[in-house]
Amino acid sequence: MSYGQEDEGVIGSKARARHCLSIFSKVQQSLSIWSYHVDTDEKKMDHFHNGLDADLYKRLNLVKVDNYHELVNLAISQEDAMKKA
Repeated sequence: MSYGQEDEGVIGSKARARHCLSIFSKVQQSLSIWSYHVDTDEKKMDHFHNGLDADLYKRLNLVKVDNYHELVNLAISQEDAMKKA
């Protein structure tokens, strides 16, 4: 692997990390606004799911997840897949 290829891998990793942090930040902001109403994992999942854009909402609506963290991870991976397509 050449020096340039290593840089591209690092840059790609940093871009993905920034993207994930951006999503996480949005989730945290939306939850903090409604934290007094969102007291269970199920409510967190519903609130998060309803805040997604239409395409991502449709993709995730077909999948059953057991907890909030699985939903967030699935949303991140599906959003990445949508960008690659």
